[in-house]
Amino acid sequence: MGDGNVQLVASVDYSGRRFFNTVLVVRRTGTGYAVQRLPALNVTSLAAAVVDLDGDGRQELVLPTALTPYLGAAYPQAKWDAIYAWSGKLYVESTATYAGYYRANVLAPLRQRLVNASVANDAVPLALARIEHDKALRVLPAANPDAGVATAQSLASNADPKLRILGAAVAADIGSPDAAVLLGRLAADGNRDVARYAKRSDRTAPHRSLRTRRHQRAVRWSAAASRSRVGGADTRRDRHPGERGAIAGQRGHLRRSGHRAEPRRLQPRR
Repeated sequence: MGDGNVQLVASVDYSGRRFFNTVLVVRRTGTGYAVQRLPALNVTSLAAAVVDLDGDGRQELVLPTALTPYLGAAYPQAKWDAIYAWSGKLYVESTATYAGYYRANVLAPLRQRLVNASVANDAVPLALARIEHDKALRVLPAANPDAGVATAQSLASNADPKLRILGAAVAADIGSPDAAVLLGRLAADGNRDVARYAKRSDRTAPHRSLRTRRHQRAVRWSAAASRSRVGGADTRRDRHPGERGAIAGQRGHLRRSGHRAEPRRLQPRR
């Protein structure tokens, strides 16, 4: 894909509830394997996710990612298509580099969805449409980095605690001083769930890039170390619990490692 080495791309469900919210990129190196974990949202097929957007012969990853938290099966999540490009070492989020893709494929549908939601005037779909449209305004060229602050403030004042949680999610994604003030206010919310989510978001929002790098960390195994871990536990602490198994054999299948958590299902690229 990126550097010509054999690679496996798979979406993974760690929950056992068919939430394919992680994408693994397994790449063969000169001494073993490198595994990179990327955040995603319900990637049940990779058919449209692995594409060459700029015609340079290297494939990018277009992954839907969550802008708002999971609040139950009956409550939709706002999402955003993040683009990851090969840097020479691993895949890194490169949204700003592909402005043409967003203008041609994303912005117009988001605008239309916002118009339709405004006509219907249903609070939740309207909030989600605004959140997604504001995200586009923040990341495209000539972007407005504060786009969405007004949406976050409106949601934070809503009587519905779930909508206030959406307001905290927007503020966390913006990460500006005004957004930080709003998160601080929501951290003192009388609803325990709202306050808990806002506090957690407030700790991570100013350092979102650190969280992104943690998701993108490439974990390397030597071939010998991989074979040795097939039957035993891997105790490295910098890995996701579900990734502490071994990447065994040249096919890149995840095998049981004895650790308490592991991927339940893999959705192979089709």
